[in-house]
Order: sequence, then structure tokens, then C-alpha cells
Amino acid sequence: MTKKIAKEIPLGLFNAEFQKLAKLRHVRTEADYKDGISDFYDALQDGYQQDVVFFLKKLGKKPLTVLELGGGTGRITIPLAKAGHTVYTLDNSQSMQRVLMSKLDGKLKKRVVPVNAPMTDFSLDARFDLVILGLNTVFYLLKAEDRLACFNRVKAHLKKNGRFIIDLMLPRVSDLQNTRGKYDFSVLDGPGNTKRLSLTFTKYDRKRQLQALNFLSIDIKPDGKAEFFITPSAEYYPSPGEMKLLLAQCGFKIESFCGDYKGTPFEDDATKGDLVITARPKNT
Repeated sequence: MTKKIAKEIPLGLFNAEFQKLAKLRHVRTEADYKDGISDFYDALQDGYQQDVVFFLKKLGKKPLTVLELGGGTGRITIPLAKAGHTVYTLDNSQSMQRVLMSKLDGKLKKRVVPVNAPMTDFSLDARFDLVILGLNTVFYLLKAEDRLACFNRVKAHLKKNGRFIIDLMLPRVSDLQNTRGKYDFSVLDGPGNTKRLSLTFTKYDRKRQLQALNFLSIDIKPDGKAEFFITPSAEYYPSPGEMKLLLAQCGFKIESFCGDYKGTPFEDDATKGDLVITARPKNT
């Protein structure tokens, strides 16, 4: 279960407290955060399924070979494997993959192949009918060279008629700029009756299209003991035009550029909303 409440606090107070906390050993790296969030990750997903239905329809009934980038704990991977597809799930967090594999029975384990690697640097023997860069995962490719590296790796791993699907939600820039002095407060249920109280502070840099995030978390154990830590992170929000240019640079042709999972064409002047892109290598 996830509960989110938008709050406002004096920014000066936050900065002062954050500076104090930054001196403590409770500051974690982003890699530590991914390991620390794995047991709570399913609660953060909040039962989102629209994209899963879309991918299943795209794949059809014939068993195919799929690569999911940033597969996490298997929200997309598991339904695809249950439908009979072989799914390679790539993530650079071993703890995320540990949670994923713990959900699988013997039959499904034969169809799910965990790959511990970054999205920018992987080399697999398999070639794929479909590569998925799922819901907002592209946001974690912060630099232009990261995005180029990832898309080039995808192209190298696609079968001749394979498809690359990218799914993202475009935020409204004005909404991002209005986050100054605000935070999101979440209460997450974890394993063993552990509760996580999580505050997410954000600051958007419009020129760089980059949003800095700081996660402040308190894990409360059943015995009342608590662990408190902070973690810095970031997200890059590409524009629709950037996505088109990037795909062209990496040798893809766009098959569809849609504003939802139903195939509605994306409006060129849209500044926010869903963007679902299907692309193929240009030589097919």
C-alpha cells in the first residue's frame, strides 16, 4: 500500500536540515538506494497495468524473445513470461533481481533470464523480437552519451524485424518549476511488517532538463527500531523532438509515435502526457 500526500515546508528549513544530515553516515549512494528500495518497490508501483496489457497485445500469442531494460522486480517481466514469452530482464541492482526471482515458480524461472548490467553497456548472446524501455525508465539516462550508448546497444541486440518500444510520461514544465519548497510524503508497506516513511524533495533545472531528487527515508521495524537515511538521485526529461532525433542518430525508423496505449497519434504541440514510441532498425 502506498499513501502520498503533497506538503509544503519552508525551503530554508529543509536546506538547513539537509546540510546537517549530509554530514552523517546515513547518506547513501544511488546504488545503495536501489538496493534499499527493492523490498518496497512493488508498493511504489501501485498496481499500474495499462502498459502490460499493451505489451501483451503487441507480442501476440506466439512465444517470442523479449528484453526489458530496467526490469526491476518484474512488474512487466512476470506477466510476459506467464504468457509464454522468454524474457531477459536487465537491471544493475542485484537486490531488485533477487526480489523478482523470489516471485517465480520453477516453470517461470525457465522463461526469465536475469541480467545484472547497466542499460548503457551490455552484450548478450541472444537477439530479441522486442526490447522494452518501460515506463519512464529513459529518465535515468542522464547524459546524451548514456542515451546514445543505450539505444545503440538495443539496435545491436534486435532481430532483423525486431521492435524497440519506449514508454514515458512527459511532465508539464510549469508543474516541475512549481515544486520548489514542496515534498511528497509516502507511507510504504515492506516485508516483515516494516513501514517506510519516505519524503521526496525535488528541484528542477529547466536549462538542463534535469530534476534533482533527494529521498529522506525512515524504516520502522516491528520492534520500534528505526533507520534514517537520505539518498540523492536525478532524472532527465527528454523532449519528443529529442526522442525522434536520438532514434534517427542510432539507426532507427519510427513505426508509431503515440499519445497513449490505444494508438492515438501524439500531438506535435503537446507539452505533457503519455508518449509511446515504437521503432525498428532502418535496414528492415
